[in-house]
Amino acid sequence: MRDSLLKLAESAEMALASANGVLDPAAIDPLRESVRNLRTRLGFPEGTIVAVLAGGTGSGKSSLFNVLVGEEVADVGGVRPTTTEPMASIPVDAAEAVTGLIQHLGIEPSNIHPGEFCLIDMPDYDSVEESHRKRVDELLPLVDVVVWVVDPEKYRDARLHNEYLQPSAAYSDQFVVALNQVDRLGGPNVNSVVADLREALDEDGLGSVPIVTVSARPPAGPPVGVEELTATLSKMGDAGMRKLGTDIQEIASDLADRLGSGLDFDRRAAEVVERTADDMVRAEAAQGSSRLIRFLEEMATASGGPMAESLRRLAADVPRHVARIAEEATPEPEKSRFGRTIESSGADRDAVVTALKSDVIRPARALLAKRAVAVAALAEFVVELQTVDGTKG
Repeated sequence: MRDSLLKLAESAEMALASANGVLDPAAIDPLRESVRNLRTRLGFPEGTIVAVLAGGTGSGKSSLFNVLVGEEVADVGGVRPTTTEPMASIPVDAAEAVTGLIQHLGIEPSNIHPGEFCLIDMPDYDSVEESHRKRVDELLPLVDVVVWVVDPEKYRDARLHNEYLQPSAAYSDQFVVALNQVDRLGGPNVNSVVADLREALDEDGLGSVPIVTVSARPPAGPPVGVEELTATLSKMGDAGMRKLGTDIQEIASDLADRLGSGLDFDRRAAEVVERTADDMVRAEAAQGSSRLIRFLEEMATASGGPMAESLRRLAADVPRHVARIAEEATPEPEKSRFGRTIESSGADRDAVVTALKSDVIRPARALLAKRAVAVAALAEFVVELQTVDGTKG
């Protein structure tokens, strides 16, 4: 899969190169950022999963984090929020290689454990501190696996489902849901809550996401379900890199759809030129100018980005071009044999059409041709995505 994703990154970079300086940077920046993230992730060792524990206030994320790393690292006190900054624990066997990846996420490793995963304890997604929520939103797109830790009381929390799970249905193979604190439920009630949680995930479009029941701090006895959670995480494999590939696929497809295949320029330009020529033959050059300007402004708005500015500069020059063309295409008044001036019948229509095509339409087409090349490159990339393995789970 790694080779497929490298090929994907290279193809995306070629498509972006054709769009550079042509398409609106705001439109292509999300794709550029996703390719950058994929390149960064591919630059770090294979086989190591970076998993975050994400959840709401009181779900027991920090307690579960401590159990998974085998040490009381995270604060599990009663004051909320207890986790104010992401906390990372990295596997001892990959500590040197993985430290750079964790630091790239803006986190300093605080613990080394004997397990196989990089684990990150996150602030609460529903924290009263806005900076905590913002940090969660920044990190979630960059990690390999998200363990959503829920408790028996808030597993149907509207914010969790509406703001995080439903919008992320395309990345379902990146998620695990850990129903924590099941010791509070009792045997039969556990199955009932799991069934209701499964129904909620089905409604979110996440029917394939595994649910693991755990109890990180039961009132008596050892933690429950931790081995099953660890085994589930070990099966996630390259979920994170597949997620980055999916990001690129989703963004590129959306971008290609929004840009469309073209602006129907030639047909509309021919129509505008004919009608403008009619205006000029009737000595209504101002009306013809306005018609051409509106057309170029529409093209500028539709194309966006650097092209729009160039087209608007061309539109600003239209009155000057029209006035000159009208003058050059209008024959000089003739004198009759009796010395009277014979007024010209108006601009020569064929000469006007030729000049308008040369002085206004040709430079506009040349500008939009660059856009057409960029749009075609993106469309070709989207088609190529369908043949690249590894973008979907």
